[in-house]
Amino acid sequence: LPPTAQRHVLRTAIEKPFDPRVYASPLSGFRHYEQTLAANTTMLTVTGLPIGGRIRIATLDTYDGIVYSVGSSLVSSESGSFTRVPASFDQSSTRGSPVSLRVLVGDYSGVWLPTIGKFTSINFAGQDAPEQRNSFYYNNTSGTAAVIRPLQSGDRYSLTAIEPRQPSDNQLATLRPGIAEVPRSAGIPDQLSSTLDTWTRSQSAPGARLAAMITAMKQTGYLSHGVDPELPASRSGHAADRITQLLTDQRMIGDQEQYAVTAALMARQLGFPARVVFGFVPEVNTQGPTEVLGKDISAWIEVNTVQYGWVMMDPTPPVRDIPQELPKDPTTIARPQSPVQPPIDDPTRPDIQQPPESSQDPSTKDNFLLLVLLAVLQVVGWVVLGAAIILAPFLAIVVAKLRRRMLRRRAPTVIQRISGGWQEFEDAVIDHGLEPPISPTRTEVASIVGGVQSLVLAAVADRAVFSPDQPRQEEADQVWRVVTDLRASMNDGRTRWQRIRAAISLRSLGGYSVKRLFRR
Repeated sequence: LPPTAQRHVLRTAIEKPFDPRVYASPLSGFRHYEQTLAANTTMLTVTGLPIGGRIRIATLDTYDGIVYSVGSSLVSSESGSFTRVPASFDQSSTRGSPVSLRVLVGDYSGVWLPTIGKFTSINFAGQDAPEQRNSFYYNNTSGTAAVIRPLQSGDRYSLTAIEPRQPSDNQLATLRPGIAEVPRSAGIPDQLSSTLDTWTRSQSAPGARLAAMITAMKQTGYLSHGVDPELPASRSGHAADRITQLLTDQRMIGDQEQYAVTAALMARQLGFPARVVFGFVPEVNTQGPTEVLGKDISAWIEVNTVQYGWVMMDPTPPVRDIPQELPKDPTTIARPQSPVQPPIDDPTRPDIQQPPESSQDPSTKDNFLLLVLLAVLQVVGWVVLGAAIILAPFLAIVVAKLRRRMLRRRAPTVIQRISGGWQEFEDAVIDHGLEPPISPTRTEVASIVGGVQSLVLAAVADRAVFSPDQPRQEEADQVWRVVTDLRASMNDGRTRWQRIRAAISLRSLGGYSVKRLFRR
């Protein structure tokens, strides 16, 4: 007889670790909080927040040229690891001031749990408290907390923490790079180094160069979230192309999303381990609970130092009027001309004999010119007609591809737009004569093209399709910008005829026989 006892399989008893890579980078949703509806909405109600207190949502330490994201789930990673914490965490080695907060969740939602400083203990309240307590994870390396059961309106919790001591502004120039490890960055904009050198060339010490960089960014930049029609346009995102635009435009315009990413990448080039922190910076109410609004969203950086450990630095420029953009082409100055003097009558000048008038009839001459013109136009017309007949099929191919691209980019959902961006990249690959293997994965297709951008694009597309979280529109916009860059890179080094042949290639329009190659 078979045993009656219930069987237990080891793999079902092992709990999977919290993997932050499954979730979209919270920084990608920065502009969502600045939209009209969310900006004045209460995200959190916090009691006990100290003056100047910053609420951390997540620490981002991994940059791939497209997004700054929360690091790896691997225990050996430089990002540290997320571990389950029942209720408390030992922070006895941290020097600083104790803080105690009570938090009521409003319109904020997600797996990232807002905290402050270095977490020491937490207590969940409400009907879902047991489930949240059992799904609470904390990464002590980055100071980021998460709950697998996402926060939602009405959730309540209280926590205690230690706010680490920070140097004064006068002490920033004396800072020396610490020894903390952070994941290696990829896709660094080329413009970053030259701008950093311009801002810091007058200094030699690492701390002084770091302080000079922060000061120059605040003095040079202007703040705009791109939602006020009265202000100049400010594109969202923090991919390499957006950072390049920030540093090369005539007026440096952006918001905390771009400035924090730029400052973190520059600090790394100065030798400081650096990371971006995404969170809220509200105006603290000293008379009672503080309402944290959507417009209080911000981003800043932390740099690791020998003297103080992780030091907070905010590179965001102050709010001030943005000047008008200067004309791109200098206006040519019209110089006054000397008046033309009338000719002087010379009585001694001999009369010049006029040539005899032509005896040919002017109307005959005009008719002859008209006949010549009509003959030329007739020849040109036949040539144009013949060229149109020859080129019509090729123009139809180009138009079909443009329409396909437009439909993919304007798909009804964000996931479909990201997936459509990947399909557009796949079609460009085969149109350029590259041969993927049978039934390839996205990573295999990206490997054929090579480079970091294609591999990152594959990872972003996989995450959008398979992640339980809904991607944001900013991610779709970045995917399509990367697809455009990759298409241009595939044209580099090719002759004009090879580029034309790729543009009119029928391989990506070949129907099921071609599409079947890319099914997973």
